[in-house]
Amino acid sequence: MRGVLCGAHRQTEVGEEATGLDWAPVEPKEWVEKHGGYLDDTPEERSELGKGAFAVTYRMAAPGGLLCAVKRFQRRDMVKAGLTEDAVLKEAEVLGKLLHPSVVRFLGLLRTRRHLLLVMELAAGGSLADQVRLLPPAAQVEAWVRQLASALAYMHWRGCVHRDIKNANLLLAGGGGGGVVRVADFGLAFLAESSAASQLMSRAGTSAYLSPERGRGVE
Repeated sequence: MRGVLCGAHRQTEVGEEATGLDWAPVEPKEWVEKHGGYLDDTPEERSELGKGAFAVTYRMAAPGGLLCAVKRFQRRDMVKAGLTEDAVLKEAEVLGKLLHPSVVRFLGLLRTRRHLLLVMELAAGGSLADQVRLLPPAAQVEAWVRQLASALAYMHWRGCVHRDIKNANLLLAGGGGGGVVRVADFGLAFLAESSAASQLMSRAGTSAYLSPERGRGVE
């Protein structure tokens, strides 16, 4: 799977149908119950997992039927927002260097005439932002914290700084109990070896989750 998708990245830009991706099957009833949608919504609308400032993430089916999460950047919107293709390629580069049980797994980058598509494993258990509202037991929270700490230690060992760790960017994949944490959304991440030192203390990220020293811009 990873080789197939990464191989597509090396090819010329293609039409949407040539990627082999298709909307993952979602029953309208499931969509209505989970997202408050309508029974006449399109497969694209029902497959939406989340929306950020520059991209929308969908649940899709890859060739062979593997379900995955696809972060789709529309080129037209990227131009309007001043987001360069290099910024998306950098996110793919960072993800491609990380392999850890608690970091979302990168499957490949696809380029089409209208979109850039980051293809990742599907963490179907939602985010910790959903879970905290349910007041999970202390033992489960401790397990998630240990998983997150392990992921952060690994990422820093690889020279990766995420810059936007928050509940909404911590997804849950299948597993025993309450699932396994997967750190996701590396749009603001950078690799220390190839970045200016000033990026480490930048105020990029979500204000409510910044450490005090970063909020003050203290080095």
